[in-house]
Amino acid sequence: MKSLQQIFILIMSLLLISCSTAPITPERSAAWEQEQSQLRKIDQWQMNASIAVRSDKGAWSARVFWQQQKSLYQLRFHVAGGQGIVLLDGSATEVKMRTADRQEFVAPTPDTLLKDVLKVEIPVSFLYYWIRGIPSPKERVVDYRLNEFNQLSFLAQVGWKIEFVDYREIRGHRLPVKLLLENDEYKVKILISQWVL
Repeated sequence: MKSLQQIFILIMSLLLISCSTAPITPERSAAWEQEQSQLRKIDQWQMNASIAVRSDKGAWSARVFWQQQKSLYQLRFHVAGGQGIVLLDGSATEVKMRTADRQEFVAPTPDTLLKDVLKVEIPVSFLYYWIRGIPSPKERVVDYRLNEFNQLSFLAQVGWKIEFVDYREIRGHRLPVKLLLENDEYKVKILISQWVL
């Protein structure tokens, strides 16, 4: 009896795996291309989220407000642990950071500022795409998987593995609301509580 139960569990597990990694047929690929095309048009939004970062060096967390107006953006981090509010104002060519103690820093990308000043690695340049559920067109896609709605469920790009755990319907678009990111050093959890398009 016990062996029959084990066989049944094994069969069910294999079925679940086969469903979650269904082959990307030409029809699914065409639907995915159409989905990406629609999501790329979203270039203005407001978003509230919480972000938690873990590594061997420790943990870092913050509440985030992200406002995007085409190529201009502002990110406001309410950092836990007494660091206060950190503000990023950026464009396609330059980013300025203001810390709670009124220090100012400038760099070409937000990723550089976060790593150099706050000592935390968050791929904001790529999150611009990933939080909409699409790969960055600037870098090679190593691997990806789609869910039953022809949306990303997994993406591997620029050394990061991203799981798109949950989506929500926002004004006719299904957008990610929970993402798990991991590279060789960091694990990042992003929970989006509000999208405004």
